[in-house]
Amino acid sequence: MRIIHHEIGRDSLYKIWHASSECMIIYFYTDGGNIVFQNKIYPIQKGSMCFVRAGQQHYTLPDKPDRYDRSKIFVREQAVEEILNLGREDKALQRLFENSAVIYAKVSEEHREDVEKIYARAEYCLHTLEDVSGFLCCFFQLLLYLRDFSCEQIAKADDNLTKAIAFINRHYASAITLDDICRESYVSKYYLCRSFKNSVGMTIMEYLLKTRLVAAQNHLISDETLSIGEISEACGFSGISYFSQIFKKNTGLSPNQYRKRYGKRQDSV
Repeated sequence: MRIIHHEIGRDSLYKIWHASSECMIIYFYTDGGNIVFQNKIYPIQKGSMCFVRAGQQHYTLPDKPDRYDRSKIFVREQAVEEILNLGREDKALQRLFENSAVIYAKVSEEHREDVEKIYARAEYCLHTLEDVSGFLCCFFQLLLYLRDFSCEQIAKADDNLTKAIAFINRHYASAITLDDICRESYVSKYYLCRSFKNSVGMTIMEYLLKTRLVAAQNHLISDETLSIGEISEACGFSGISYFSQIFKKNTGLSPNQYRKRYGKRQDSV
């Protein structure tokens, strides 16, 4: 369990895919930009809040990264399930969190001060009082705000971007091209490329490459029986040599080194 209250400035993982080992609720104090997941894009807006399950890949893309202001609260997955079990009579809460990897909410202006006080109280409980029960109570209160204000608002240029991202997620293992992606989105190449870069922070082909790399990282960690060549092919890379080269360029490690450092066998040592 941990909390980061009013973290202001550039994210150290700006525009880098990452995932937490704990569940997170992030609250935004500033406007502008997007939080990007592998199948959805949500706007960063003052008063918006996002629940992210442990292991869910994402990155934030604020318009003004040096002025980016947010608070984050982290709780392990098991504790979240225990908290939800205590609220099992709340059917709306259970439905919302059942099998949900990401929940986005836009807190109304009249309730934002209350949410911000909860984050401040959670920090006080954890760091000053060392009151774990009080901290978890704050987390549960935030879950209730997510229930009351959850929505499926997608960022600008949404439908076309959502179609493009969904197509990439379904077909990244194949030899898809920019033309394939544009045809799926039913818009011109120029329009889609421009709106995608503005909202997601990278080109379509850069996003495709990042998606393949994330998939390869997951295989290297969890699929011990697959060879490097099989992983390369399963993730859509044109050859093992290119895969190894681009993987090391982006992670600083060769695929074998990455597997040795982060694989399941390493976890059991």
